[in-house]
Amino acid sequence: MENIESSNTLQVSLIINCINTEIVDVISKTLKPENKILADKTKIKMEKKSKTLRIEISSESTIMSLRTTIDDIFHTIQIVKKVYQTIQKHKT
Repeated sequence: MENIESSNTLQVSLIINCINTEIVDVISKTLKPENKILADKTKIKMEKKSKTLRIEISSESTIMSLRTTIDDIFHTIQIVKKVYQTIQKHKT
């Protein structure tokens, strides 16, 4: 992944390990529209590899803004997890 370097840039890497590639795809597709509404100072890149989703966040905004973005990502992942578990429970 490409690095964005600046003296005022905050960077965070999140590695999300999933139980299968289907969940990686769902999380990636779910986050895609949300990533488009970010402030101009924040960029998100995602890379899928098998059962892993790597999320790179670079921001020239405040640390609180970055934290909010990360919280939103974790919230979305938690929703995907709960929906997936519910679907799996009803399949059996």
